[in-house]
Amino acid sequence: MAGGVASMLVILLLKSLCEESLGAGGWTEVIKPDTPEYRALARYAYKDQKRYWSPRLTFLVTQARWKIVDGKEYNLAFIVLSGDLIIEKCLTIVFESPRIRGRPIRKQVTKFWCRSKSAT
Repeated sequence: MAGGVASMLVILLLKSLCEESLGAGGWTEVIKPDTPEYRALARYAYKDQKRYWSPRLTFLVTQARWKIVDGKEYNLAFIVLSGDLIIEKCLTIVFESPRIRGRPIRKQVTKFWCRSKSAT
């Protein structure tokens, strides 16, 4: 009896650990993240959160994940470059609201963090 209860507890524990990554609402990893779509999201987040911004900056997306939660949420890691110089390494989460009755999709930066190259 005790062995059956212990086995059931282990199964329930494993189920709860795996549920977030495998169930609905879990993150889906993007295999090749440096695409125009994800670079545009990185540019949007950087421009939205930074006081000083230059159109000459380029963005290299090193990691991208997404999940569906009332809309689409993107989790990005990217490098900000000026020419060949690394300016900053950044992490962000951008939420896109769903299109409803012809309304345009709205984006909102919910988390943003950068570390300048001089700090490394």
